[in-house]
Amino acid sequence: MLVWAVALTAALGCGRRERFVEPTGWERDTPAADSLTREIELSFQNGARPDSTLSLMRRYRRTAVRPGNSREAESRLLYWRGRVEIRRQNRALGQALFDSAYNVAPGATREYLGRILEWRREDRNDYTEGEWYSRKLDQAAYFESRDDRQMLYNVYRELMELMRDEGLHERALHYLGLLTECNRRIDSAMADLDDKMNRAAILSDMGRDAEAVRLLRELRADTAYMREPVNCQLVNLNIHNLERDTSALHAAWRSISLYGDRADILPKVYFYMEEEAMEARDCMAARRWSDSLAAMLPEFGPGEFRVKSLKGIARAREMCGTAEETAAAYREYALAADSLCALMRGGNVADLEVARVIDEVDRRVDAQKRRSRTVWCAAAAVMAAAVAAGLLLLRRWRRRTREMRDEALKIRGEAERRQMALQLDADRRGLATEIGSDDFLTLFSQHYPLFISRLREISPRISDTALRLAGYIAIGLSTKEIAELMNVRPESVRQAKWRLRKTLDRDSEEDLYPLLSSLLLS
Repeated sequence: MLVWAVALTAALGCGRRERFVEPTGWERDTPAADSLTREIELSFQNGARPDSTLSLMRRYRRTAVRPGNSREAESRLLYWRGRVEIRRQNRALGQALFDSAYNVAPGATREYLGRILEWRREDRNDYTEGEWYSRKLDQAAYFESRDDRQMLYNVYRELMELMRDEGLHERALHYLGLLTECNRRIDSAMADLDDKMNRAAILSDMGRDAEAVRLLRELRADTAYMREPVNCQLVNLNIHNLERDTSALHAAWRSISLYGDRADILPKVYFYMEEEAMEARDCMAARRWSDSLAAMLPEFGPGEFRVKSLKGIARAREMCGTAEETAAAYREYALAADSLCALMRGGNVADLEVARVIDEVDRRVDAQKRRSRTVWCAAAAVMAAAVAAGLLLLRRWRRRTREMRDEALKIRGEAERRQMALQLDADRRGLATEIGSDDFLTLFSQHYPLFISRLREISPRISDTALRLAGYIAIGLSTKEIAELMNVRPESVRQAKWRLRKTLDRDSEEDLYPLLSSLLLS
């Protein structure tokens, strides 16, 4: 009896791995439909043109839609259409298609889509560090259960970035290893390049600069990888950071001049260009680069780079400016340095607290795993002893699962109602298809002619970038949605919100939405 129970368990475990279309969490259908499902998912992963993806979707519709399977196929097609529209920056239409996909989906697919859409809409600011970490572990466990390597890659990247932010380098390397393992299941060639880039960043954080430079130079030697502007800019700037390689710095600057600041590194390039000019005693160039850097200072949050920038500007003024300019620049540098010291003292305490919370969560998860293993062994023994007792345990497990699922559906329902309200509001204003375009400010000023003027009354020197961010906040977009539109990390958006609060002379923790949305009214 015991041998039979173990064999049945092994068969069920092996069968589960074969139920999904690698490397996604979609359930298997027919070989032809599964092949197209994989091609469509990888077309998103590899940045294929929308027309190419839509062509694959038309083939999928002809192959997969049939009696008894129409809801499953239609839910996938609606979800993929939503991703195409998001890529085209038609966010309102994309979100509506996502909601339709969720409503059409049957059974387990509905739960799977709900998890993905929950991930797309979540905002790290809504959680404490401990809650965010626990949430990511829960998401990783769920997507692991569906063998979804693409979503696991996204979740492990967020965990790696959390550990880097908190200075937990060994943990960051651990999650990088898991991330790379997922990536190899998706694109083995790109996985190695992605691993080198992330590993170099973590090694640099740890002070292992020689190892980091070796990895960066291997990336720089890959001409195909360096043809992508964001890769070219990041790799060259990081090489200069670690080795003061001026040729790499100028390569990054040339890429920015040709393709724009794709990696959000322009302030650092200005800073290093200013340093180079001062070393060469080139007063005119030093003044030009320091002026460019000074113009971007209002966008910097408190931190080491702001202090270094103010010091560089003060040195440039000392070399090229008047005595009054020099004195004013050094005063501003001294004030920023004092503020940074106080901030770092508080930050060290906060970092220790976050590390303690993460350790606590890990201990709790380990204890849960040990309890799960104990329960599984007990269940196997009971199954071997009596089938009736096993069925009883199964019924109890199903009841608990239904309760958890009902709670999850309730939470998702509340989130969806909030998102629907925001979406209806955006549609009502007629901005749904223009939110992510370069003409957004022009269109925004046409619909709300007083908004920009009222902001300029509050802060006459507010930049166009800050105005655009204010517009996004005013119409109710989340941090993650704004980051996707601006093609930056959510952390950059949170930093930009901090700068906007400072520009508007608001408290550093104040929610800007009530203020900015009130300015929309005529």
